[in-house]
Amino acid sequence: MITGTVSQLITLTSFGNHDLNNAQLPATFYPANQAFQFCNIVDFRKLSNSSDTEATILAANPIEWYKYLKESGCNALRLAYNYSENQAVQDYRTAGLVGGGGTWLIEADYGDYSNYWGRRWSMNTQKTSDNRIWNVNYMRIAEEENSIYLEIDRQQTRTKLSKALTEIASFAFMNNEQQWGKIFEQAKDTLESATPEKGYAHRNLIPLPDYSLPDQQLLFSAVKSWVFGNQDSWNDLNNFDNEEDEQRYDELSAELYALINAAIMAVINNY
Repeated sequence: MITGTVSQLITLTSFGNHDLNNAQLPATFYPANQAFQFCNIVDFRKLSNSSDTEATILAANPIEWYKYLKESGCNALRLAYNYSENQAVQDYRTAGLVGGGGTWLIEADYGDYSNYWGRRWSMNTQKTSDNRIWNVNYMRIAEEENSIYLEIDRQQTRTKLSKALTEIASFAFMNNEQQWGKIFEQAKDTLESATPEKGYAHRNLIPLPDYSLPDQQLLFSAVKSWVFGNQDSWNDLNNFDNEEDEQRYDELSAELYALINAAIMAVINNY
């Protein structure tokens, strides 16, 4: 299952577009949506002099943020991803860490310019009875900049993801990693499923009626393919018999990670 940080980005962006198009949000969207289940705070801030300590809170929660975006003339929200500058350790290997795996931004499109929002997750120092252990602050880190939106071909991404899942599943089975092989096979099957969200733990990841079945298939195949974590994840495999298998594992993993990110952006940015 995809990490909570990226899952929240998908949910915030997709439901934000839903709201910006004057569609009614579910009454239980915040804080009941699973994207926020472990969060004590999810607020939105404007940086002053690039200092977190001088940040001004613009919205205390996602509902207020959507209202702020609408009143300020935002047309749409998009997701943007950049690889880490230092690739000494590839991003897929750090994707299970808070702050790892590259940089995700939410782009708020105003037509002639875009504003960009980054995120900071920190541990909640106050004990809560409902296990809300995270404080999340979204920072408006850039204002009135050019758009970095890149249209990603969804059919091409779908074809590449299917091929990558076939290859990495075959590799897993050949190395006696039956559990991982089945996960990759199930993710590939999702590309043809009439109910692609079935079996995925985050049931309300996106407002389903807003997306076509092919787009749902691509998105849920991608998020079901996410195997990049810490302990007991796909990243933990290191018992290969030879250097060739180790290199193949690295190539397949990096390719899958890139395609997952591309698929997420292709679908969410096509709203």
